Amino acid sequence: MEFLGYSADDFFRIAEQLGVSTMTVIGTFQPGLVAIPETAESFALLADKARSHGLHCVLEFIPLWGIGDLASAWQILQIANRPNTGLAFDFWHYIRGGRDDALLRSIPGSKISYVQVTDAEGSLPTGRSLFDDCLFHRLPPGQGGLPIKQLLDILCEIGGIERLGPEVFSAKLDALSAEEIVQALREPYWQALANSGIG
Repeated sequence: MEFLGYSADDFFRIAEQLGVSTMTVIGTFQPGLVAIPETAESFALLADKARSHGLHCVLEFIPLWGIGDLASAWQILQIANRPNTGLAFDFWHYIRGGRDDALLRSIPGSKISYVQVTDAEGSLPTGRSLFDDCLFHRLPPGQGGLPIKQLLDILCEIGGIERLGPEVFSAKLDALSAEEIVQALREPYWQALANSGIG
């Protein structure tokens, strides 16, 4: 399946040239269009191809599309059952996709490949689409209503903090220079980690 004009073979060729070690997989199909077993089969095939190229294959769930929540992504990962796979854990995706802390606690931390820390308003404001909220209204950690400390604490409990960083899509940040974005995110991000005893 091609995405933005590039096939999987294009990607693997480019990844090899760049020395990439990890790839992220998303499902941009409409919710409900493809069943979980079928999605898992496709993911397994892609993971096998990634492994042949020496790549770790990370599945990212995104509420806007067909793999919309942690439960679906974890089910796909379990059915695929490939050694070079894991999950991306984005705070915005997790909360907007349907928070399930009991499920999160049941997942081995070794299957959380990386964590994307972000904040947002506690609930989706009336009249705002998920798409707009995702791409234009995220906030630096601690400046919104997401349970940043609670999620970091759970991830620490299960050993899911191996790689992490901020991911803050924001119209306000888009208007800043790269240096100004770093300044805007550095202190809130490190403070969020310090609050959970990380770093």
